[in-house]
Formats: sequence, structure tokens, C-alpha cells
Amino acid sequence: MYKKGLSHIEFVVSFTIFIGFLVFAFVFFNPLQSQRTLKSTMDYAWIEVSREGRENIESYSVSIDTGYASAVNFEIAGIPLDYNATAEDENGNPIDVHRDSNGIVYLDRGTSNFIKILYSPALENSPFVSLGASLGTITPTTTTGNFYISSSEIKDIYFERLFLELNQSYYSDYAALKEDLNLPNRIDFGFIITFDNHQIRAMNDVPEGIEVLSKNDRVEIIKQNGDHGFAEVTVLVW
Repeated sequence: MYKKGLSHIEFVVSFTIFIGFLVFAFVFFNPLQSQRTLKSTMDYAWIEVSREGRENIESYSVSIDTGYASAVNFEIAGIPLDYNATAEDENGNPIDVHRDSNGIVYLDRGTSNFIKILYSPALENSPFVSLGASLGTITPTTTTGNFYISSSEIKDIYFERLFLELNQSYYSDYAALKEDLNLPNRIDFGFIITFDNHQIRAMNDVPEGIEVLSKNDRVEIIKQNGDHGFAEVTVLVW
């Protein structure tokens, strides 16, 4: 009877160990769990890469009376000093513009009496241009009749320049970039920015047979040359 009882206990212990092993295997090697981890990382990687490629931009449409000289300078109140500026006329043609360390913009508007000024830290500052006639400080409430802000807008927008910088970080120190983006060590990522005639591609080799998830969207973007356009942003994880 003692031997039979001992065998029964051994059977129960062995069965318990077996069930414990199955539970362990299911938790740590469950492909569904791995897929959920990859999916959540995909969503997070998309947010982080998108954030790295976007920056705040402020635009102001300024009307200037034709009685003023073509070359003018002025300051729009409230713009952070680390923002650079670009400008365009009413037809979207670029105008040479420079913003100095005091926040004053200098530009030659030619014959245009309506210009659009864009401010952002992601823009590059143009070389110095003629001082011209000073209009002083312009605010949304300026109502001289000779120059005033007719409309303004603040939004986030993608920049090709920022994706080029991210691409450089990807290939110069991939491990550090992953750490900066807080991505898991055991999951890799890449991104592709597709324009009409070229791509920005940051992709390490993907091992054969590895599952790859991707997400993409077509977005408005400011190109390296300052032109506005569209591109398809794709982020991948594996």
C-alpha cells in the first residue's frame, strides 16, 4: 500500500510539473503574444519616427502697400528667436529672406505687395539680403493701412531635412537611435520616405523568414529646397 501511495504522489507531481512547463511555454513562446508585441511596437515606432520628422511652422500673410520700397525689413512680434524664415509671393514663388539674431526679417519683395512669411526651427536661414526700408514691428492688430497681417496659421508639418538627419543617425549609430526612440532591443525598425522622384531609405537587412509589419501614410512635406509637396512615409518593424 505504501509503494502504491508513493507512485500516486509521484504521478501527481510529474503531472503538475508537466502542466507548469506547458504554461511557461505558452507564455514565453506564444506566437500570438509575440505578434501583439510586434504590433504594439509598430504603433509606437510610427509615433516616434513621425515625431522626429515633424516640426512646428508658423505662417503669416503680410500685405505691404506698393508705396514702400521693394526691399523692406520688419519684425513680427512673438516669434521665437531660434526660428528661421522663408518667404514667397502671392503666386508661391520664393523670395530671398534673412532673419537676424534679433528676429528682424529682411527681404526684397520686388513688385509683390502680398507676401507669405514662414517661420520654423526646421527651416534654414538664407544669406543676408539688403536692409531696405524698415516697417518696424508688425502684430496681428497693426492697422496702419500701409502694411498689416491679413491671416496667420500655426501647424505641425513634415520636413525632408529632418528625415535626412534621422537617416544619418540611423546609419551612424543605430543602437543609440533605438535607445533615443525607446524601442525594444530585440525588435528592429526602418523607414522609407518616398517622393515623386527619389527616396530617403533607412533599412538594415531583414533576416529571411522574419515577420515584418509596416504602416504608411501620405503626408504634406516641405522639401529640402523649401518647396511644399507630398511624400509617402513608411515605417517598418521586424
